[in-house]
Amino acid sequence: MFDTITMLTKIYIHPENLQHTESFTFQKDGVSRTKYKYKDSLISKIIYRDYNQTLEIELSIPKFLYGNNVNLIKESEIPLFFQRLHQRLHELFNISIRKEDWYTKRLDVCWNFPANEDIDDYLKQLAEMKLPRLKPETYGHQETVVHRNKSRRISFYNKQKECKRTKQPREIIDQAKGLLRMEINLKEKSLSKYSSKRKAFELLTIHFFDYITTPILQQIEFTDVVAGISFQWLAKQTNKISKIESVLGFRILQNHLTQTELKELYSNSTYDRKVNLTRSIQFPSHRILAPLKIDYANLG
Repeated sequence: MFDTITMLTKIYIHPENLQHTESFTFQKDGVSRTKYKYKDSLISKIIYRDYNQTLEIELSIPKFLYGNNVNLIKESEIPLFFQRLHQRLHELFNISIRKEDWYTKRLDVCWNFPANEDIDDYLKQLAEMKLPRLKPETYGHQETVVHRNKSRRISFYNKQKECKRTKQPREIIDQAKGLLRMEINLKEKSLSKYSSKRKAFELLTIHFFDYITTPILQQIEFTDVVAGISFQWLAKQTNKISKIESVLGFRILQNHLTQTELKELYSNSTYDRKVNLTRSIQFPSHRILAPLKIDYANLG
């Protein structure tokens, strides 16, 4: 459900417990201030600012618990995450923290969809979609598809290719085969709409995961994958060429506009007629990609 998280908390760390860190001192408003960085094998980023007694950490929750982020964590594993995190920070800095003390700066919501051999078709259609209030982008010949705005970034990519690129162990690469990865990178503005103080323990829940993912998946509609149209096939059709042309044109609009936008362009009866017409014509090679679904009942 969740991957990378950036959290902050207010806490005093005694200078004796910062001896193994890398320190940076600078001047601001005539006052000397020091920032400490610690390199840890389990927590990817640890920063302590002594001038405002703020500890900031960043880590991948599944990597922290299990060594990889192919396996998806469940809500029941969140208490274990906080327990091990607090134990690790106590070992490093001799401090005690409660889960209620953390507030969130960034959170990545994620899911793996079993796309198998259709993964490239999914990415192609996702690249051609237009989601409300989001700007589409693609990287690496549509290997990664991104829809973003200032407060969130939704990305889809081939998880196995990403594992190969980052040189993960063979068993992890094999486990990622056929997985279409969805990651939703949320910043403070999006997080505060759900939890005004962006409390981590309030955000790391099934309810918040549902709150974020359900509206996104409802906006994603796949059209038929059409291929193999030839002169011979067209010559055999009982439908007029104008109808076939109309269907192909409407499908292009479906790829580039949202359903709400399309309904603004057509009357209700015309829209329904065009949708029914697209269903009535069977192209030489066409199939409908299965919708992206999450089994929310088994996330506990």
